[in-house]
Amino acid sequence: MTVLWICEKYSVACELAHVLFDGIASHSPPVIVTKQAARLVYTNGHVLELAAPELYDPAYKSWERQDIAGLVQNGFRLVAAAGKSSALCALATEIRAASEIVVATDAGREGEMIAWEILDHAGFQGPVRRFWTSSLTDGALRKAAAELLPGARTVSLYHAGRARSRADWIEGLTYTRYFTRHHTAPRSKPLSVGRVQSAVAALVEDRCREIQAFAAQTYFDVKAVIATPSGSLELTYHSSSDQRIEDPSEAQALASRMIGRTVALSIKTLPKAAKPVDFLSTSGAQKRAFSLWQWSLERTLDLLQKLYEAKLITYPRTECTHLSADHAQHMPSLLRRLAALPEIAALARAHPDWIETPVIRSPSYDDSKLTDHHAIIPTGMIPDLARLPPDEAKLYQLVMRHAVANLLPDHLYDSTTVTAELDGKIFFARGRTTREPGWRSLIAEDRAEREVKGARKNKQPAQAEEPYEDMPVQLPPIKDGCRGAIREAAILKKQTKPSAYFTQASLLDAMVNIDLYMDAPSAKRVLGGPSPDRKLGIGTGATRAHIVRTLFDRGYIEEHGTAIHATQRGSAFIGLARRLVPWMIDPFHSAELEAALREIEAGKSSDGTYVSDVINRTQQTLSKLLEMGDATRIEDEPDPNQRQPRPARRSRRGRAREPLTAWRFSN
Repeated sequence: MTVLWICEKYSVACELAHVLFDGIASHSPPVIVTKQAARLVYTNGHVLELAAPELYDPAYKSWERQDIAGLVQNGFRLVAAAGKSSALCALATEIRAASEIVVATDAGREGEMIAWEILDHAGFQGPVRRFWTSSLTDGALRKAAAELLPGARTVSLYHAGRARSRADWIEGLTYTRYFTRHHTAPRSKPLSVGRVQSAVAALVEDRCREIQAFAAQTYFDVKAVIATPSGSLELTYHSSSDQRIEDPSEAQALASRMIGRTVALSIKTLPKAAKPVDFLSTSGAQKRAFSLWQWSLERTLDLLQKLYEAKLITYPRTECTHLSADHAQHMPSLLRRLAALPEIAALARAHPDWIETPVIRSPSYDDSKLTDHHAIIPTGMIPDLARLPPDEAKLYQLVMRHAVANLLPDHLYDSTTVTAELDGKIFFARGRTTREPGWRSLIAEDRAEREVKGARKNKQPAQAEEPYEDMPVQLPPIKDGCRGAIREAAILKKQTKPSAYFTQASLLDAMVNIDLYMDAPSAKRVLGGPSPDRKLGIGTGATRAHIVRTLFDRGYIEEHGTAIHATQRGSAFIGLARRLVPWMIDPFHSAELEAALREIEAGKSSDGTYVSDVINRTQQTLSKLLEMGDATRIEDEPDPNQRQPRPARRSRRGRAREPLTAWRFSN
């Protein structure tokens, strides 16, 4: 009986060979034979892809033909991906010679699709089992090998991935060809349309229009310096939106009346406890890395992958911030192992009880909150940080700190509010005194997450000169009811501000929390997912970085410093799409697909039925667009820093025709 293991990456196949089968006896890509005569193959990603339209019908080499959906009425064709023909032949030969298959690709929708596409292509009909793990440690590999799942348990992930791939292909190619042929100027590059990328481009364009249309209003706050027997402090009147002082003379008169007056101070101190930050997800790591080091989303994802392949962290493509219930019993030993790192060793010397008796918070270990993978944590293999590449070391320490922080005591502090009433207006100051640093010993307080949240709809951006309520501001040791004399008073000129421009971090946050940008209750329910911990969002942890990069590459968005702006080309496209295919720039369309995929994954729906609906809807829409005959044309913006594209070929009718050799569809 010949059992063939199908892996996604060469590095993983090697690890399995060494850990499970005593090492490699021979290697002839893509086949590894182990010392125990086990056979493993690796795919290095997708080996098959949907065939280009012209392979169905040569007439579709011309982008004048846009009815892509009509080509696949009788089925889809798959061909070898670029440079993968020989690998596909070798893989198919190995599969047909096997009596049983173990699928050991990455645990998730894409990994399932990579393996099953090849199995279907090879016509394999034998038994299939699934090797499922989120970690590459020796113990995790042996455990997964001892607990192989029936292939039928996870094959629905393949069906969902196939539905997503085919639906995106149909809509993306149809609308990209339509917009390029009917709405671009001659020799302009294609107008790329995709389910996720178009919705994200619309988010950026909407935010830019909102900021450009914003009319700032000037208002005035008043600050008073009050002297008490215990020291001086500043109290400020922050006017609310409905009680703003808009007349400077009114503010100046208030400040003048205050000087020399004595006021009673009301002191209210509340003891508070701050729970630790979450374990990291993919997007959580990307947002933190951007805020700390201005790393691009792709850079962080690439570094996470390297740390995973080095067996230093668990699977890096996950939107989960929880661990399984089983992890709870293993975390104390993980913490003791991490104490070999200099930073945790210093923490252990200062607080040995924190390491010996870590805090296990049951809400963080919840099987019901898990998705395909749990949160990203260290594996327990202790690296020599000095020998790691600097950026990998920084990112590893970020993952490690978030994991360890969840095992430390709460951050305990006293929140103090000082208020005084003057002329019917409440002046106040807030401060905080730390009682027990707890997990804040590892993760210092900063504004990174607030800057991300401040970019969300209807949120004001952070103002550098104003401390946040929970930021540590020192106050003198004054008591409730004490009196103080106002020595100084000044007016502060302020202006209302629009929402902030998106950055890569806040745009990623918007993709995850897309329900916050929707108005319709039904849309918010779908996009918000079953709970705040399991939001659908748009895109996935594995694709969001690529989607943002695609928008930069297509010329729809650009960065001014870290602020993302819509280009003239991007704004023109979104305006046109809003008139002609509004659902393609509506995040709800993407969320509806994700909801349908979850139904397919659960075995409650058929991928064939869903794709048939997409085919019919796309054909009907294309017919309506062609009947409308909108003549709007969008031109490229000149970029002196880029190499000019080669001239487009001419058709017999004299119309420019897109050179297809360099164009590949991306959603």
